[in-house]
Amino acid sequence: MSSIEAIPQPRIDILVTAADGSGRSLRRTEYRGTVWYGGRPNLTPRARLGRETTASGISTPFWVPDSLAYLGDGTGSAVVTASVGLQSVQGGAQVVDVAAALHPHPGRAGNSYVLFSFQALAAVPLGLSYQVVVIVDADRVAG
Repeated sequence: MSSIEAIPQPRIDILVTAADGSGRSLRRTEYRGTVWYGGRPNLTPRARLGRETTASGISTPFWVPDSLAYLGDGTGSAVVTASVGLQSVQGGAQVVDVAAALHPHPGRAGNSYVLFSFQALAAVPLGLSYQVVVIVDADRVAG
């Protein structure tokens, strides 16, 4: 895999009250963006689509670039959902698994961040639109 470039859209971050009647304050954060595997294609007047390509397995996760910091392991009662859509693909592609979770970041001690992962069979460059929603107790988000 030559490169991975994640380009976030503006993050949506709101406080909500739990629907279970407990009155707990929850933070709902929605992350969206585009991730390119193998670099962005060149958009030139002579760009060709549909060139001969060879599909390969893609399974390299990426850290969501605008992830909030979640205290400690961040997981507690966190609910994390993920989805992906094909945005740019040469030939065919199959996405077989999509997930996101809060994990400690190896370069940032003490907190957890959103790690997005998926498995696909596709040729590169491959552009995917991603969406991750994280709902946690409001006091689990750092500063």
